[in-house]
Amino acid sequence: MSSKYQRALRTMKHYVLNVISEEQARQQEENSTTKPKNLVSSLVAAIKKESSERGTSLTPNEVFDE
Repeated sequence: MSSKYQRALRTMKHYVLNVISEEQARQQEENSTTKPKNLVSSLVAAIKKESSERGTSLTPNEVFDE
């Protein structure tokens, strides 16, 4: 892979992981009974639900590779 592509991928992962972290923090503050309002909220809610059911969570690499 080219260095520009690798740099762009790292940058994208960094920002996506930051958005997910911010959304997780926001959801912890918000009542868990409300429905997610956007795609990021839905993704975080699904990951949270799956991790509570399985007892484990997806790693950042698994989130990007699936």
